Amino acid sequence: MPALAICESCGTKNSPNRKTCLSCGAEFSSGGSLADGIEQWPEPQQPKIDWFKGGLLGSAALIAFSIFYHYVIAPPRIEQITSKQAVRSESTPNTSQRAEIPQNEPGISFSEEREKAARELTRAQEEFERTLREDNARAEAKQRQEQLTREARNNEMKMRLALSSCLAQANNVHFNNWNYTCTRQGRPKGCMLLAPVASNLEQGHRAARDECFRMYPPDTRYGR
Repeated sequence: MPALAICESCGTKNSPNRKTCLSCGAEFSSGGSLADGIEQWPEPQQPKIDWFKGGLLGSAALIAFSIFYHYVIAPPRIEQITSKQAVRSESTPNTSQRAEIPQNEPGISFSEEREKAARELTRAQEEFERTLREDNARAEAKQRQEQLTREARNNEMKMRLALSSCLAQANNVHFNNWNYTCTRQGRPKGCMLLAPVASNLEQGHRAARDECFRMYPPDTRYGR
């Protein structure tokens, strides 16, 4: 074991290979005068490992990771796997149900069962096509009825306009004849005419109006 050199001036312990003191800087004598101050250099001790504490810390870390994985990482992955399995099960035909089809009627062979299914499919398709044709026919009939109704309304409007124009023209002709008769008698327009003359003019006016109603009869089907 190496020995320690103790300084005579300050008493500081120095390594044996030093020539001066580490603390005060005094020189050591080259003789053996320091033999009395020599102490044994302690051997370095290996650090002790506390295995019990290390085990506790490792167990706590493992438990914390297990809880984190169970409540944070695992649920989304489980949900994703479950959804994929559900989609796969929906897209995959059920073989057990498909295998049970021949067992419903043990006396029918597979070919007869296939022909029966084909006939049912044909009847369903024919029923669908018949329903589709009926729906299309009803829709076309409704469209034709709506078109006829629009045309009738338009014609009614045209007839009303023509009737109004005809009646206005008959009234204008009546007023002109009345004023012309007054002028011929040397009287102002709109004068009072004698009863026979006025009656004759009124009859002509009513005849013109009746002709208008005959030519353009009003249509009251739509409450107008």
